[in-house]
Amino acid sequence: MPTIYRYETPLVVDQARYNQLINRAGYFTTPTKAQSKIGESMYGDPRLGKRLYNDLSPFNIPLPLGIPQHANSANFISRLTTSIQAQGCNVALGEYSPTVYFVDNGTPRADVTLEGYDGTTRIMRNVPIPSHAVVDPSDDAHMCILDMTRGIEYDFFGMAKTNGVWAATWGCVYPTTSSGFLPYGLSARATGAA
Repeated sequence: MPTIYRYETPLVVDQARYNQLINRAGYFTTPTKAQSKIGESMYGDPRLGKRLYNDLSPFNIPLPLGIPQHANSANFISRLTTSIQAQGCNVALGEYSPTVYFVDNGTPRADVTLEGYDGTTRIMRNVPIPSHAVVDPSDDAHMCILDMTRGIEYDFFGMAKTNGVWAATWGCVYPTTSSGFLPYGLSARATGAA
């Protein structure tokens, strides 16, 4: 039977502490040779069994041994099991899941106008977008583009192509060797996560 663990992160109480945490977590840096020695050969194209993001990424940090089991773990699992048996298990496959495209140097390039929430228009230049690309059909209209040749991930929210021109409400670019997180929730999914 699965177990729910209690895993809490420290509260950030001031900007200096926040900066210390994000720098320690590798948001703006990549690991040193010593830090990435084990994971170095694991970085790369996920289609080839490799992984995205560095060893300091929350996506790649295993939970430590000895985390106490949550006091209500059995109840959580029981309720989850009962719900799945009664209603089935819904996984967001048709919408509210970003479409993901792997691109390379031969992929056509386009500028994407970012019409952000702050009223400022920006342009993300020379984004590799396949000619057959479509966005998530939900209102979120997400799209993710992975350029493993250059080690870059592009994420978009509110993406649309109108009269051959791409525009999005928000867009982000991450190195695939970063932590996969941006500070302040500035990702295309508003969580900071890629």
